[in-house]
Amino acid sequence: MLLKVKNLFWISLPTSGIAVGFITSIACFLNIVDLIDFWINFDERKPSYHIFALSDASVQVIKWEILGYSLFLISGLLLIIGTIKKSHRLLLPWLILSVYVILFGIGSIVAFSVLSFGNMDNRFGYILLFVGLGLIFVTGLCVYIWIGILSLYRKIREKNRIHEELEAEKLEAEKLYQHPQVANIVKSTYHCECPPEQIPIQI
Repeated sequence: MLLKVKNLFWISLPTSGIAVGFITSIACFLNIVDLIDFWINFDERKPSYHIFALSDASVQVIKWEILGYSLFLISGLLLIIGTIKKSHRLLLPWLILSVYVILFGIGSIVAFSVLSFGNMDNRFGYILLFVGLGLIFVTGLCVYIWIGILSLYRKIREKNRIHEELEAEKLEAEKLYQHPQVANIVKSTYHCECPPEQIPIQI
């Protein structure tokens, strides 16, 4: 199957899922704290930012950034819980949000590439090219991690599907054992005097 790995950085997928969720949560929490601190204490730090001012547009940008990091923080926590509890649905928020990050990275690579090749006659163009190469590495790393978590999602989902099918078969078997004719057959076959519902069902 395409887009599937057995390990992530030579680490098992469940352990990787917990690690990625932990790193995501910590990184987002620190960014949220930094943004809130920047927003609240901007007037005190204003001399260090020279001519920059905290305009209404800047405030809106900060609010959207805090919202984005908060969503990622929640998705990271859900990733940890989903991996531990083996609930594949809890992995979906992280997978969905990460797609936007990857798309943003690809868009940034294209933008930096265009700008760098348009300014190759000066030093600024080479700086943009270097930044673009760095973005290629970071975006590639994000894609690899995303594939790893997607593989973990599929692995947990498949195990849950098998477990649900076995549970459904167990319920059907219990219903059959409760039927009088089936109970007599089981009793005569296995020479069991106990009630049919007490006969152990191995799954």
